[in-house]
Amino acid sequence: MSSWGAARGAPVPEQFEGARPDLRTPDFSAAYAAHAAEILLDAIARSNGTRRSVTRELRRTRIEGGIHGDIRFDQNGDLVEAPVTIFRVAGKGPVVDRVIMVRSASLR
Repeated sequence: MSSWGAARGAPVPEQFEGARPDLRTPDFSAAYAAHAAEILLDAIARSNGTRRSVTRELRRTRIEGGIHGDIRFDQNGDLVEAPVTIFRVAGKGPVVDRVIMVRSASLR
């Protein structure tokens, strides 16, 4: 299970702030990429090392209340629900306007 659950994941984005001191706002995509990498590494650790086994374990991933919300995959390997962040430009840069949840096309 990914360590990016609600309790442990809360401070993670702040850890990225020092990596890019030239930016005024944190790079939100870095947190998504790091979380995706951790999910993949967890799946590899649970697998027997074959591509088929890694894929199976990746699709079995279930995270509830994580830093990026609930995460699980459909039969095609797509996120069942995915957050999409809507930014708007204000002042000198982008600000988060809202986050919407998009459901997998296979579940519509």
